[in-house]
Amino acid sequence: MQSAVAAGSRGTVDVALQILTQGGNAVDAAVAAGLAMPVTEPGLGSLGGGGFMMVRQPDGETRLLDFFAAVPSRRGEQMTVVTVEFPGARQDFEVGAGSVAVPGVLAGLVHAHTTFGRLPWSRIVDAALAGIRDGCVLTAKQEELLGLVDAVLRLTPESAAVFAPGGRQLREGDLLVNEDYVAFLEGMRDAPGQLPAIGPLVGEDLAAYRVFEREPLRVALPGATVVTNPPPSLGGSIIAYALAELAHVDHPTAADLLAALRDATEHNKATPPVSVRGTTHISVTDGRQVVAMTVSNGSNSGVMLPGTGVQLNNMMGESDLHPDGHTVVPGERIRSMMAPSLVERGGVVTALGSGGSERIRSALVRVISGLIRDSGVQRAIDAPRVHLDNEGVVQVEPGFPREQVEQLPLPLSQWHARDFYFGGVHAVTTAGEAAADARRGGHTGRA
Repeated sequence: MQSAVAAGSRGTVDVALQILTQGGNAVDAAVAAGLAMPVTEPGLGSLGGGGFMMVRQPDGETRLLDFFAAVPSRRGEQMTVVTVEFPGARQDFEVGAGSVAVPGVLAGLVHAHTTFGRLPWSRIVDAALAGIRDGCVLTAKQEELLGLVDAVLRLTPESAAVFAPGGRQLREGDLLVNEDYVAFLEGMRDAPGQLPAIGPLVGEDLAAYRVFEREPLRVALPGATVVTNPPPSLGGSIIAYALAELAHVDHPTAADLLAALRDATEHNKATPPVSVRGTTHISVTDGRQVVAMTVSNGSNSGVMLPGTGVQLNNMMGESDLHPDGHTVVPGERIRSMMAPSLVERGGVVTALGSGGSERIRSALVRVISGLIRDSGVQRAIDAPRVHLDNEGVVQVEPGFPREQVEQLPLPLSQWHARDFYFGGVHAVTTAGEAAADARRGGHTGRA
């Protein structure tokens, strides 16, 4: 059986492959990659955010680890409004210390390793350090992302020193170095630690935080079973509903996809869609164990945890996560659209997931529909996407036949190129296949 990795950068893939070649399993590889992501995928992965991991054991037992962000006990600090301009859309969000929710990524990675890992923790940290100690060279896609959130990354001197050293935004070919983060990981080499209770983080909140193991949501479709993120997360429920509606459509058109997504969202209206933008995904298999992990830092708060190099999330500043105001109970999980998933078909398991805010639902429904209909993993990922945004505008990638686009309702926004906006799906199969999404600079590797 062949090991395979698909992720949002070459650096992330290389760290995971290093662990796999050392005899680590898929969870070991995903955990090491998660520790490296703050540097290998800057602005997306962070120990200061939240996430989910789907783990399928060799015997078929499958668990969903929920380590998403929680509501803090202390709120009320000022937030700053920042606007992100995409080529065909714009979004406002709030950042600053008041936007920081209780992070769960580090706790989730430690829990995953303790429960399902094989190699010693020190080997996991060593692999992550080897991939980031000397910094990582920025790609064109990473420059694009950092440009979108440049105002956020310059919000505090600590953040600006990493992402805009000398007052200049990092560009393609520049070296991103985070010495404080490297030192923080080195301090955890001998034993897993936790984030310190400094800055916006409260000790009682960190002590009370728990990683939840949940039974995944399963939906049986003709010839396949989809295993995805269960409630209270929203994304999996929407995806399951939409896929069930499309199950008996031989070749879904853009209008079919849009109608299914609209119906699914309406069905789940009691729990409105969320907007988590700084999100990334990694899929890993060692040929036996399969992992799909999605992590998010929101749009970033612009705040670094002092002395650690850890970027903190802005989950409390994402208005879509709190449609009724901040009435949620301290310690309660914030809702999410993230949906790391598995597709079981013909004896082969495909692990996949996506970043991309509320577009996650659209990306995964499109890709999973293709997988079920034998389009091939990479072809399914490359297929054009359609998305109904939260303002009621239909966002359409190029590539659909003209007659299908003409059938779509107005208002309509037609994009001229595939874009970061539409998510980034990365997938592997237990047959050793790996496929990544060029929209977010994805890479693959095999061991």
